[in-house]
Amino acid sequence: MYHRIARESFDPWGLAVSPERFEQQLGWLSRHRIVLPLQQFAELLTQRKLPRTAVALTFDDGYSCSLRVAAPLLDRAGLPATIFLSAQLIARRREFWWDELVRMVLEFDGSELVVDGRKHVIPSPSVEDRRWAAGDPPSTPRQHLYLQLWSALRCRDVAEIDRMLDDLREQGKIPSRDRNEYQPIKESEIGSTGLGGVTFGSHAMSHRPLTSLDERERRREIAESITSCAKLTGETPKTFAYPFGDCDEETAQMVREAGLLCACTTEPALVVSRTSPFMIPRLQVGDWEPRRLAKALRGQ
Repeated sequence: MYHRIARESFDPWGLAVSPERFEQQLGWLSRHRIVLPLQQFAELLTQRKLPRTAVALTFDDGYSCSLRVAAPLLDRAGLPATIFLSAQLIARRREFWWDELVRMVLEFDGSELVVDGRKHVIPSPSVEDRRWAAGDPPSTPRQHLYLQLWSALRCRDVAEIDRMLDDLREQGKIPSRDRNEYQPIKESEIGSTGLGGVTFGSHAMSHRPLTSLDERERRREIAESITSCAKLTGETPKTFAYPFGDCDEETAQMVREAGLLCACTTEPALVVSRTSPFMIPRLQVGDWEPRRLAKALRGQ
């Protein structure tokens, strides 16, 4: 599981892998593993014919860099990958909200902000605010505030999140600025040529945790995402990834009933013969040297 191919110092979720590391990882995978398209991987899993050294490469969220940076490197290595799209986040045409929130917190100019009627004291900025390595706990007051606000926003609908971010921007006197490295894929990029073995899957409609929704809303998120992805890419998606990896048996059954072939979680485990094609675990790859990737793929 990948997200961004980029260099990043503020990366608590471990979303960024540098282009150089990614290219090294692809080289190792091409020599030591059988890299399959996710759909074929799931079909062979269902048939219990999956090779022991098989892997599938996936990208969550649909960052623009997955096409601008990752796709050419994948094409050069001759390896396939699946990019999961949250159609509503693609359509809003602004930075992914969790990246935009980083800027709201780090660049906030003021001593307090109000969110949901509650006042938060804003500490003075520190050079350490922007240094947050993957997997580390927050170490500065502004990092703690970011995590608190992220938790408050993750289950809300896109329109409400956008209103809150706009309000934070106004309170903090933060100028608007487009940062290409945090932008989602544009519709025009999806239709471009030269994507090689890249295919697209669904990442639900709005990227909300599905189990936080009632049954009707969950089914709508899944069904509308399939329709919207088909409009974006020209092909009906057959694969799915649960936003935030959030799923249960009931949600997996809804995905199956929607006509999808498989679905991926974020459980950091290896696929075994009894793995359900609608609960495929994934290893989140960090900015690792190939030898560390090799150890992770051996379950070490």
